[in-house]
Amino acid sequence: MKVQSALAAVVASAHAISASGQTTVDPKTFGVLEVLQVTGALSPNDINIGGIATAETRSMYIFSLDKPDVISTTECSYPEYQGGGHPLVYVDGEVTLGTGIKAGLCGGYTIAGLEADAPVLCCNVNGYGLMPMYQYGDEAGANTVGGIDGNWYTVDGQGGSTAPGSEPAVDTGMTPEQPSSGQSLMVSAATVLASIAALLA
Repeated sequence: MKVQSALAAVVASAHAISASGQTTVDPKTFGVLEVLQVTGALSPNDINIGGIATAETRSMYIFSLDKPDVISTTECSYPEYQGGGHPLVYVDGEVTLGTGIKAGLCGGYTIAGLEADAPVLCCNVNGYGLMPMYQYGDEAGANTVGGIDGNWYTVDGQGGSTAPGSEPAVDTGMTPEQPSSGQSLMVSAATVLASIAALLA
C-alpha cells in the first residue's frame, strides 16, 4: 500500500510539472562534454514511444536511426525507436531554451504520421536535421549522462552530437585537431565515464 501511495505521488508530481505548460531545455556540462537536459517533459496517455518520460530534469538523446533520407531543418523526423527504456519527450506548451543554447535549436513539433495529443520535443542536430529527443529510462537524476551507447548520442547547445568513441557531428568543417571557439570536441566513451565518475565521487 505504501508503494502504491508513493507511486501515485510521483505520478501526480510529474503531471503537476508538465501541466504548468512549461518545458525548459538547459545545457549541463559533464567534464568536457556539454549535454542538453529537459525539465517538464510530458508523456501523453495515448502514445508512449520508448516508455514514460519523466517531467524531472534529465539528459536528452537522439536515436541515430531516426535520421531521415532527406534531412530537414523544418520538419522533425519520425521516431523509429521500437524498444523500451528510452522514452520519447513530448512537450506541453512553449519550450524555453536556456542560456548558451543556439536560438531556435529546439521546440515542440507535430510529426506527420504520429498520432499524439502533444507535440514532440525536436532539436536541429548538425548532420541529422530536426530530430526527436528521448530520455534514458535508467538515469536516476539530472547528474547523470548514462545513455550514450550504440545508436544513442547526446546533443549540445550548438546542435553538435557526440556518440561513444566517435567524433561529434559539427557544421564548421574543421577537424577535432583544429577546434574553434564553441565547437564540440571529440570525446571518447572512456573520457565521458571518467568525468561522470569524478563528478559522482
